[in-house]
Amino acid sequence: MDFSNVTVLCAGDVMLDRYVYGDIERISPEAPVPVLRLTRTTEMLGGAGNVANNIAALGGRAILVGLLGADDAAGGIRALVDGVPGIEPAFVETPHRPTICKSRFVASRQQIVRTDQEGALPQQDHEVAALRRSIEHAIARAQAVLLSDY
Repeated sequence: MDFSNVTVLCAGDVMLDRYVYGDIERISPEAPVPVLRLTRTTEMLGGAGNVANNIAALGGRAILVGLLGADDAAGGIRALVDGVPGIEPAFVETPHRPTICKSRFVASRQQIVRTDQEGALPQQDHEVAALRRSIEHAIARAQAVLLSDY
């Protein structure tokens, strides 16, 4: 299939997926938990960002709409999106919640723990209004709309 003339509006939870790799060589003397010696970290687009990335990989264009906090994780998402020519960001930034970030800690090819950073509050009226404006601005250029709910 040829997706080169297809633009998809992707709206939903945009998140940063972080993978932290390391080696376990001992148990902590402070508590009965393994100590992970970090060796590398990778980050990729998660949630609706992953969907947009897949559309771009197929040769299509994605307009990505979602909430980002005013934090380092948002900067990571923006940098990742900037590296994908087929994704057009249409983010709404809010200081009232953190950017969703899911960190997976991996040792010996086994995930040992995952941490989630995300706000628990419902979206505020001004955030919903800003998302609506972003969608209304982009929807006329899209041939399809994809809602991503994680």
